[in-house]
Formats: sequence, C-alpha cells, structure tokens
Amino acid sequence: MNSYKQIEAINTACYYGHQHCVDSAQSQFNQWLDNPEETSCLNYASGTVLEMSHDSHDLYPQKFLSEILYLDYALTKKEANSVIGSVLRNSPIGYSMAVEFTMANWDALRAAHGTSAFNIVWQFADFMNTAADLMKLEEFGRKSQYVPGFPEKTYQSTVDKVKLNIQWMERNYEAVYQQLMDATSKTEEPADEREPFDGRLPETLAPSLYTISVTPYLDEEDGEKRFTFDGSVEIIFEVLNSTDVIVLHAHGTLKVDDSDSMITVAEKDNPSQTIGVDRVEIVEKYEFVMVHLTSNLVMGSEYIIKMDSFTGTLHHADFQGLYLSNYTEGGETKHMVATQLETTNARRVFPCFDEPALKATFDVTIVHKNTRIALCNMPVKETTTDGDWNTTVFDTTSVVMPTYLIAIVVADFRSMEIQTANNKTMRVWSRPEALSALNYSMHTGSEMLTFFEDYWEIGYPLPKQDMVAIPDFYFGAMENWGLVLYRETALLYDPQVNDQYRKHRVAAIIAHELAHMWFGNLVTLDWWDHVWLNEGYASFFELPVLEAVEPSWDVFNQFFQRDDLYRAMDFDDSWSSHPTVRPVGWPDDIWSQFDRIAYQRGSCMNMMMRTFLGEDTFKEGLKSYLNEYQYSNAVSDQLFAELTKADVGKKNTDVKKVMDTWLLQMGYPVVTLSRDGNTIHAEQTRFIMDPNEEPNDKHYDMGYKWHIPLTFTDESEKEYSNPTEAWMEVGPADFNIPTSSGDDWYLVNINQNGFYRVKYEDANWNKLATYLKENDHTTIPVRTRAQLLDDAFSIANAHQMDQVYSIKLLEYLSKETDYLPLYTAILRHGYTRDMLKRTAAYGYLERHMRYLLNNSYWELEWDFSHDSHLGYYKQIDSLRTACYYGHSDCIMRAKMQFNQWMDNINDTSAIESNLKDTVYCAAMKYGSEDIWERAWSLYDSENIPSDERSRVRSALACSKEQWILERYMEYALLKKEASSVIGNVLRNSGHTVAWDFTMNNWNELKEIHGNGALSIVWQFADYMNTDSDLTKLQAFGNKYMDMPGFSTSSYQNAVDKVKLNIDWMKRNYQPVYQQLKDATRNYVL
Repeated sequence: MNSYKQIEAINTACYYGHQHCVDSAQSQFNQWLDNPEETSCLNYASGTVLEMSHDSHDLYPQKFLSEILYLDYALTKKEANSVIGSVLRNSPIGYSMAVEFTMANWDALRAAHGTSAFNIVWQFADFMNTAADLMKLEEFGRKSQYVPGFPEKTYQSTVDKVKLNIQWMERNYEAVYQQLMDATSKTEEPADEREPFDGRLPETLAPSLYTISVTPYLDEEDGEKRFTFDGSVEIIFEVLNSTDVIVLHAHGTLKVDDSDSMITVAEKDNPSQTIGVDRVEIVEKYEFVMVHLTSNLVMGSEYIIKMDSFTGTLHHADFQGLYLSNYTEGGETKHMVATQLETTNARRVFPCFDEPALKATFDVTIVHKNTRIALCNMPVKETTTDGDWNTTVFDTTSVVMPTYLIAIVVADFRSMEIQTANNKTMRVWSRPEALSALNYSMHTGSEMLTFFEDYWEIGYPLPKQDMVAIPDFYFGAMENWGLVLYRETALLYDPQVNDQYRKHRVAAIIAHELAHMWFGNLVTLDWWDHVWLNEGYASFFELPVLEAVEPSWDVFNQFFQRDDLYRAMDFDDSWSSHPTVRPVGWPDDIWSQFDRIAYQRGSCMNMMMRTFLGEDTFKEGLKSYLNEYQYSNAVSDQLFAELTKADVGKKNTDVKKVMDTWLLQMGYPVVTLSRDGNTIHAEQTRFIMDPNEEPNDKHYDMGYKWHIPLTFTDESEKEYSNPTEAWMEVGPADFNIPTSSGDDWYLVNINQNGFYRVKYEDANWNKLATYLKENDHTTIPVRTRAQLLDDAFSIANAHQMDQVYSIKLLEYLSKETDYLPLYTAILRHGYTRDMLKRTAAYGYLERHMRYLLNNSYWELEWDFSHDSHLGYYKQIDSLRTACYYGHSDCIMRAKMQFNQWMDNINDTSAIESNLKDTVYCAAMKYGSEDIWERAWSLYDSENIPSDERSRVRSALACSKEQWILERYMEYALLKKEASSVIGNVLRNSGHTVAWDFTMNNWNELKEIHGNGALSIVWQFADYMNTDSDLTKLQAFGNKYMDMPGFSTSSYQNAVDKVKLNIDWMKRNYQPVYQQLKDATRNYVL
C-alpha cells in the first residue's frame, strides 16, 4: 500500500509544483542525463518537473521556444501525432501552442498521417471550454468538411463536447473559483518547506514617469504576430542610493530585447550623457530583469532607462496581464484585449518597478486597428491614423499611481455617458448589443462617485471615470483608477430580464470599486501584508453609499451581517484561518490575502471601530488618514495613529493596542457570561466550530485573547443607539447593569457590531426567547434579533451549549416581518435539521417550520410583479423553505408550475429563476411516478440546456420513494454519474438507500471514479449520528484501509465527525424533541 501511495503522492506533488519534489526530480533527471542507461529514475525534469512515463514524448517544456523546437522536431520525425497530444496534456501553455502548431502545419500533418490527422484535432476538445475555442473548432470544421475522409459524425461529437465544457464553465467556474480561493487562502505550505521570500526590489531607485507604447495584434492579417503584443517603455527614475544595477520586474512571458543598443540608460537632463550597459541578467525566481551598468548612478540624480522592444503573448488562461478576450456578436466572433494587473501582473505587460509603493505617473500610447477603440486610465489626447491602424495617445496621468492600477482595453465597444453632480464625466462601455443594460450602472455609478466626493470632502482627481463590462474577466471587477473593469454580470442589469439579486450584486460591486478610488487608489497599501486597508475599507463603505443610493434596501440593518459578518465568522472559526496582517511575498502568498479575511473580516473590523470610537470620530480619523497619505502609501499602524489622534480628548482610545489583538492573530472570541444580581462576569475564549480540529502554531498569536469592546443594555433600559460600554482587556471582566431589576433579560454586543459571539447563561436565553415570543419583538432591533439566532445556533452547533435554546428562540419567528432574522434562522438551523432527519423529532420540526414561515409565505405568495427589493429576498427564502418542509400550498403551486414548464420547456418565464431548484425538487418529492418518469426522460434526452439538465438531475433525487431512488442511482451508475447522484439522494433524506447502494455497488463505483469513490463515502459522515452508523463506517474503513489511495486522515476525520454527531444527539436530542413536540401541540395550518 505504501508503495502505491508513494508513487501517487510523488506524481501528483511534482505535477502541481511541490518544491521539494521539483528539486528532487531535477536532480534525478540530471543524473539520468549523465548516464542514460540508468532507467530507474522515478521522475525527471527539464526546466520544471517532467513526469516519468518511459515515453520521451511526455515532456513538460516551460518556454515557448522549447515547445516550438520540440514540435518542429517531432514533425520531421513524423511523430507529431503523439507529441502534440503530450504537449497538449502536460504543458501549462501547451494547449495554445499545440493548437496553433497544428493549424499552422496542417498540410504537413495530413501528409504524414493521412485522415488520422483529424484525430489530432479532436483530442483538443477535452481541453476546450470557451466561445473562442468553439469558434476555432467550427472554423476548422468549415474549412475541412469537403476534405476526403472528413469524419462528420466525429466532428459533431467533438463540437458537442466543447459546448458541454462551455456550459460547465458557465455553471461552475465562479463557484469553483471562489471555493478554491477560500480553501487555498486557508492553506499554507508548512513553514519548513516554504523558502523565505527575498524578492523585494532594492531601495535604490524610485520611478517618476513611465512612457509606454503597446501594440496588440488581434486579426488574421496580423499573421504570426496574431494574439501577441509588442511595445517599448521609457522610465524616468531618481536614485535614492548609489548603485550600478537597475532592477526591474519582467514576467517570464514578456521577452525584453536586450541586444546591442536596445536598452539604454542616460541622465534625464542630459540625454547625450549615457551610462554604459555591461550586461542584462534575468532572475526568473523573482521575475527580475537586472541591467548591470559600467558605472554607478549618482544618489539624488535622475536618469532615464529606455527599453526599445519587448514582446509578449495575449494568451493568458488566467486572464491576467494583457490578455485576449473573445465574444460572439451577431454570429461573429470578436476579439479584444483587456488588462488585470493586480497584484503582480503589470510585469507581464511592460518592464517596471512592480511594487505598490513605487508610484509614478504614466504616458500611455496604444497602437491598434481602427475598427476598435482604445481605453486607458486617462482621456485620449490625440489619435492619428496610418492605413488600418490608429495610434491613440492618452493624457499623462494627473496623479501618481502604482503599476497595478494601469488599465488598457482595445475592443469594438460602445458607450453612454453622463456628467455627475460634481461635473465629472462618467462613461459606461460594453458590447453594442449589451449597451442598453448599462443605464442602471451609469446612473448609480454617477450618484455613488458624487457621494464619496462629498462624504470625504476630497474630490475625485481624474477627469473621467470609465466603467467597462468585459466578457472574460477573472474577478468581479478591478478598481483601475479612471478605468474600472467589470465582469459583465457585475455591471449589466436589465430590469426587464434580471432579478433583484442581480441588481443588488451590480450596485454593491460598483459601490465597492468606487470606494477604492479613495481606499486603495488615493491611499495605497504599502505592501501586500496590509490588503485589508484596500479591501476591508472598500467592502465596508459599500454600506453607506448603498444606503444613500438605494435607501429602501436598508443595507446596514438587513445585509451587513448576511454579507460580511456571517461570512467572515464562518471563515475565521477554524485553525486553518490566518491573521489579517501577516508577512507575504511570493505571488501565491499575496493572492491568498485576497479572501474573506481581508474583505469581509476587514469590513467587520471597521464596523467595530466605528462603534467603539463613535461614528463622527471614526469618520474624522479616516478623513485625516486620507489627507495625510493621499497619493502615497500606508500601513495599518499609520491608520491607527490617525484614528487615535481623532479620539484624543474624547474616549482617548489607543486604537493600535486594541486592534493589534484583532489583526495580528487569527480568530475571534466567544464571550461567556454569568450573572450575579446586577453584576455580569465575562470570560473570553477563542471560538472554534469543530472541537475535534487539531490546533496549530503556524501563525503569530497573542494567546488568543482580545481587547473586546462590550456594549450592553437590558429589558428596563432598551438603549440600542447609545448603549453602555465596557472593555475586556485581554482577559476576564466584570460589568454592572445598574438599571436592571435582576430578573430582566440583558443583551451584550448590541446589533452585533463587535466581532465576537455571546454565550449567555441558560436563564437569560430563556428570558429572551420568552420575551420575543410573548411581547413586541420589534422592541429589540432587527440586527440584534438576528444576532441572537446566529449566536445561539452557532455556539450550539460548535457543541458549546445546549441546542434547545436556539429552538426556543425560533418560536417567535411567526411574527417576524424583517428579512435578516428570517434569513439567519434558515441559514443556521441546518445542522439541527440534518441531525433530526432520521428521527421521530423531524416530523415536529417540519410542522414547526411550516407554522413559523406561514405568515411570511402568504405575504407575497408567488406574485413577483412587485418591485420590493427586500420583499423579493424574503419571498424567495420563504418559498424555498416552505416547499422544503412541505407547506401544502407551496407544494401545489410548485407542482403546477413544473407541469406547465414540462409542457413547454422553452418557456423561460414559467418558473421564477431563483425558484427553479425548489420547484423541480418539490415536484419530484410530492408528485406522481409519472411526473418523475417524464422528468427522467427529459434529463436522459439531453434536449435541454446544461444548467436546466443539472437542475433536473438534482431534483430527481428528491423523490421519497425508495424504489425510485434505487432505480435512479442504477441509471446514474450506468451513465457514470453516480457520484453526484448519490450525494443528492443523501442530502434529500435518502441516507439509508444511498448508503446501501454505495456499499452494494462499491466495486463498480471504484472502477468508475478511482480513488474519488472514497469521497462518496466520507460525505455520509455529515449525516451519521448513531452508534450503528459509526459501526458501518468503521467496518468500511477496516475493510478498505489497504486500498491504494485510501486516505487515513480523511477516514479519521469522517469517524471523528460521526462521533461528534453522536455526542450532539446524546446531549440535545431529547430536549429538542420535547421542545418541538410542545411547541407544535396546538398548531393549526
């Protein structure tokens, strides 16, 4: 077993660039080169890792030149068929190179391989997943369809495969990307395997002006240059410390011509006085271009370096740097380029000092075909035409900025514009066909820009603000100064087509990006350790601007906790989290900073500071910070100094002392309270959701104790606007509630403004639950009502208190008319629901939830003709949950709508888009066998779009009939789709049938899914909570422990999870069962 695991571990680690594996493989490869007769090497490498396959075709070349030479060599040897496939499968840039090589050498390939050459092309389909890929394939098909031997059926199957891949990307990419980003941001390489980063630029030079020219090639007539770019750059810089080397950044894909006279250095004020270039050194490790000089540069003097020629590719699969984007309009494929330079990708476009503190001004010129427009951060200064080409020169940037904020777009786009109230030009750009969907963004962006100017009393310093909808964009948006780029779904909103979810997303992202014009652009983080200074502030200040522009949304009360606090707490309640401020350097470490810790937790830090400083002091300190460091850079301590200064003579808070405990260590506390008369005793410990999780000491900590700002009130006082305050100074504390009678309930952390959880003694939980149920619940603010539900469920879910108190709190919910508490209850009760699913208590839970949601359900029913934003959110959540728990009217409506859709599957308006999953599932769960069979036939026919087909596949698992579920899993097994189907059956109350099917068909599942079949088993642990379940899981583990690929840690985690669930049942089942039974005794529905 160990041998199998060793082989798989080494192969996979080397494939994904594990440094020790790469180094070992390189060493073994060099040994093999010295003695080719020795064939015992396990792995070998050339530049980077090469996996050993006993077939010398399976190379993994890293350089374009290596690729080209290797493919050309294979062509002469008539081995191109297998070689192209190897390059395609094994090289990061292999796909683009293999496709281009195949097309360029098609005649030669046909001559060498005959009709078998078509198989070279068909293999590309497994890796094609964009509209541009499909266009290439279909263009090939049109050109080749009359060639003798052209396999029409195979071609069509290949096209269908690419379409399926595109549909997969459309449905899954964003969610998978977010999940991976979140997961990897919580994961760091062990410290002893991570080489310390020593790749900062030396503190010798500071740029002041870049003069850049870039020419992208996008058209067929551009020949071999197509989908590349070239350019030149001149940089004026000051010498801070005398040196004889100029160190710039240039990515490996950017080729700088360092031949004679192509790189020159001269005095700025005396250009004829040149400094000799001795040599140019490339340091790939840190992406450095080091220009060694023949003499020292003089400290305090200014020089200019000119690099007359560099070239690069537009093919960046990660949509970073200057990259190619494709879209279809009017049946024609269009090509464009856009940029994404944050964090370290300006160096992919031009040689530069690519660090955020090295700000400069920029002169940019773009040479492009005159069928497209060119955009940059500044307005166009002049445009000249030479034949088919335009040279567009832009004004020099009116402000200094870091390299990562430079932006370029070259596209056949159209625009609309408006003048803001402060007379700034706001323009929105998109594909011509999408232009009408930009009206909301234009007006909203205009109002938001004006709001921020007035709020900060600092004008927007550029003459225009462009916002551009890009078809292919990696992130939601990017805050380039003067030219903000958005993913299309983040900027386009058509009220005739899109729902309120889309409207909210568009408005929130625009708010976030325009907040960056002050936090990030005007004042920029000094280094990537402090990403929260950019992202946390942009996230937080979405709230006041949305409150101003869309006041009916009530974003502070209804969305802050949902979008920021809950997401941050859920991320930070694990030992795999990380501090907000921590040392980073390597590009992947830098990217790992852009997660919920920087964004959502950063926003929560601002809410907490705003609370303990007071809104006016907080704003005053931030205005001082923006003014003090405008057009410069800052670190967290400088921000804290300004906030501390603003509080002098008021509360005199030492902001750094407080906030260091929140930013330099990960996690957050749960404050446990106990009462003795009017005195409350508070203890603090770190809140960890999974008590089985193994602690680690990867990160700096301060004993996991915090300076905690407590705010509190009680039943007699009910003071929520200006509650009493007290501090917990990195330890326990006592505080008094002078107005309390001793029998009153009390509340701590009013409106959940502090980033901590509150655990009351049992008596206070009971008092609060009774008050909410029997009195006017609105006398407790909406955010505090949501907080009570959030804390009670979360602390109980973490096995730190009895679950029955959260169930008691739920009982008031039938009176709730606000969105946030309803959302919180639905979100947080899921663990309780899953624990009860196979018990007698579940029927009571179903009845309880139907009753609690009944008023909310009938408030708007299924009528979506209204324009209430909060009403829509509440309506969707109410309908989803009501149907889930079997609300009779909801089930009737869902079945009716499903039947209407089945009668006309092309009617996209038959079912509200955000209720399709609910409607489909309800129809399968409560419908007849005939309805299920019709749905299965529709799914099996593949005559519906992939997203609808995926919904139907999930819904088919909702049936309550065991024999139907058994048959469905058998069907899925034949179609090799059993893994996802078993998971769907399991989640939809089919635990027993899913487990039995998995065990009975284990050999077939293992054959289809390989080691991945084990993950099918591990997912059952979330729902297992009996000794019998544990026995079954352990029996499986004992039987298959020697299976290759068996993960002992995954198995043990599953076992531990089941044991934890069993403990929950022992502690909570009987009280929860009795509480639900008593609560539902007199319900009438």
